[in-house]
Amino acid sequence: MYTIAPVDCRVLREENRRMKQIWMAAAFSMVTSMAHAAETVAPEYVGDAAQGQAKSAACAACHGQDGNSAVADYPKLAGQHASYLASTLKAYRDGVRVNAIMQGLAAALSDEDIADFGCLLFRARHHAGCNGPCPVGTG
Repeated sequence: MYTIAPVDCRVLREENRRMKQIWMAAAFSMVTSMAHAAETVAPEYVGDAAQGQAKSAACAACHGQDGNSAVADYPKLAGQHASYLASTLKAYRDGVRVNAIMQGLAAALSDEDIADFGCLLFRARHHAGCNGPCPVGTG
């Protein structure tokens, strides 16, 4: 026959109190770190078609003034989704996508420049004449 050892309720209460303190500290730590992370996230830049137009002289030499290339070797960019254009230019800039001409041109582009180009070329077909903000994720 087995005997059950007596349990000291004071010990159990003390262990429960310690465990609650640990869980509360962990929860507080998580909440404060999430709040801090939310404060430090920069808002996503929205492209500016006018700025994209001002910066697009080098692009127009191959892809056409309005993004509609007349030469089959250079793709037409007008009407492409801004998010696709942004990811492609970033891939050229970061060396993920390889093309000597495009890598040379994209190397100096900032994320804001890329968003401006994406906005300009997306609007060339979808929102001609619109001057409002154009999110990078458009499309």
